[in-house]
Amino acid sequence: MPNPRVFVSSTCYDLRYIRESIRSFITSLGYDPVLSERYNVFYNPLMNVQDACLAEVKTCQIFLLVIGGKAGNQYKNTVDTITNFEYREAAKSKIPIFAVVQEEVYTDYYLFEQNKENKNIDFTKIKYPAVDSTKIFEFMEEVQKNAINNALTPFSSFNDLETYLRQQWAAMMFNFLSEQSENRRVASVLDSLTTINERIELIAKQILQIVGSNKDKANAEINEKMQGHLVLNFLNGFRLFIEPKDVIRFSDLSEMMNKLNHPLNYTDKEINFVFRKDSGIETKIAIASHYFSDLQIDYDKLRHEALFILKKHHVSEAEFLAEE
Repeated sequence: MPNPRVFVSSTCYDLRYIRESIRSFITSLGYDPVLSERYNVFYNPLMNVQDACLAEVKTCQIFLLVIGGKAGNQYKNTVDTITNFEYREAAKSKIPIFAVVQEEVYTDYYLFEQNKENKNIDFTKIKYPAVDSTKIFEFMEEVQKNAINNALTPFSSFNDLETYLRQQWAAMMFNFLSEQSENRRVASVLDSLTTINERIELIAKQILQIVGSNKDKANAEINEKMQGHLVLNFLNGFRLFIEPKDVIRFSDLSEMMNKLNHPLNYTDKEINFVFRKDSGIETKIAIASHYFSDLQIDYDKLRHEALFILKKHHVSEAEFLAEE
C-alpha cells in the first residue's frame, strides 16, 4: 500500500537541522518525506534541477512549508526563490498546505506589518535581526492573503512544530473519515430513494393495469419505451426531440420532419434541412445521406414497436391520437 508523500519545502542551509528532525517525524508516522537533500526527488536528466523539484511537488499528498530567516536561492532568472515557486505549485495543485514560520521571524514580520504604511520610516535603513531580506515578509503576506489554505503558524522549537503537525494531520484524517462516512450515508439515502421510486412506479403500473383505460395503458408503455421522448442527434449539435404521438402520427422520419417545420432537401450525397427555433432563428443543417438513413432505420424500429403496443392493447392509431 503506498504511503502519503509529504513534500518539505524550506531554505536548506539555515533550517537543515529542523529539516532532519522533520524527516524523522514524518517517517515515524509511516509517511514518506520528500526532501531534496535526501535524494528522493527525481532529478529528470531532461529537466533543470529546480524544475524537477517543482514537478515532484505535484506527486505529493501533503505540502509542508517551513519559513526561516534566509530567503534562499532564486528560481532561474526571477526575483523569487525556489521555495516561493514550490509553494505556488502546491497551491495551484490544491495540495493541503501546512505553513509554519520560526517565531523570531514572525516577530520581525509583525513589526514590519505594523509600520509598513508609515511614510516617516526609511525601510532601507532598518535591519531585522531574524531575516536577511524583507522578501521573506512579502512571501508570508502571499501565504496569508490566499482565500483558502492560508494558515501560517509560528513555532519556537521543534517540539512546538511536532505538536502542531500531529494535531493538524490528526484533524485532517478525522475530517477525511467524517466526509467518507457522510458520503456513505448520502449514498445510502439515494439508494433508498431509488428503491422507493422503483416501488412507486411499480404500484402506479399496477393501478394503471386495474383502473386505466386501454389507451392509458398503451400510452404509459410507449412513454416508458421512449423514456418520455426520443432524441435524435444530428451533426452540428442539432438535436430533435420526438414526442410519442409523433411516432404514431408520421409514417417515416422524412414526413415527420417536413410536417414539424424542418423541410428536407435531398441531393446525391447529403440531405439539407432548416431548423427553426421557437425564437424564429433559422439554422441550415446538412448531413450525409447514409447518416440520415441510419436515423430512419432507428425511427422505423421504434414506430414498429409503438404500433405493436397499440395492437396489444386494442387501441387504434386514431384513438391514440385523439385529444381527450
